Amino acid sequence: MDDEPLKAALSEGPDMAAQTVSTDMGVGLGVAFGVVSVLAAAAMYLGSADQTLAGWAFAVAMIAGGLGIMALHVYEP
Repeated sequence: MDDEPLKAALSEGPDMAAQTVSTDMGVGLGVAFGVVSVLAAAAMYLGSADQTLAGWAFAVAMIAGGLGIMALHVYEP
């Protein structure tokens, strides 16, 4: 029995299922949530006369900052 075609097929390298793909989604999401956080902090500063607005802006800033850090860790290469 001739095993040369089988040996040649196996020696070609890994198949497509074994390859990994790198993405910059963590950096993009981190930057996007960072921008949202900065805008919310600016809204907190500018709306400081109304405590309810300032409180909600602070909450948005904290949540966006946390999600940005989480995105950097989840999509870490």
